Amino acid sequence: MIVWISGPTGAGKSSLARIFHELGYVVVREDLPKERFRAFASDPITHCAALQEEIMRSRFDGWRGVSSSPRILFDRSIDEDAYVFCRMHHERGLLDDHQYTSLQNIAYALQNAMPGPDLVLFVNPGRRILAKRVTLASHPEPIVESLGRQVSLYAEWLRTRREDVLGLDNSRCSLQAVARLLSERVQC
Repeated sequence: MIVWISGPTGAGKSSLARIFHELGYVVVREDLPKERFRAFASDPITHCAALQEEIMRSRFDGWRGVSSSPRILFDRSIDEDAYVFCRMHHERGLLDDHQYTSLQNIAYALQNAMPGPDLVLFVNPGRRILAKRVTLASHPEPIVESLGRQVSLYAEWLRTRREDVLGLDNSRCSLQAVARLLSERVQC
């Protein structure tokens, strides 16, 4: 089974991925290149395209390393990188038309070389909670300033999905409660 945990920055995807890992899923994480990310934070226009490409390729490489596993969970997908983040950065002028098209082509090629998800688990605690979690102290300015657009792009992206999509509003739910729910064995 392949699961994509999806959702905007600060939604709690990585925390939820840890629970799935404890339940036996192999997790493909975003391997965020720290130097490139710092460069993006200080000069987004110069470093956005390289950062986005590196992130997408790291997801693909992560998947190749675990592709034979029966239970794989992606902590965000290449499809989201392209549809939500590259589009958002293009709209904001951080990617020019050529860079945007190139990244879309890379994402398409990588995603088509991989199986799609059996389930998209969309995590979204709502804009108010996201705004508290995503601050300039923890995220680069282009991400903080475009959080609202990110949420609306996710809504559009979800409408394009053909797989099963399960929405999770974790604004008033602890991770411990989710862990208990997922680890309980229900007997009839």
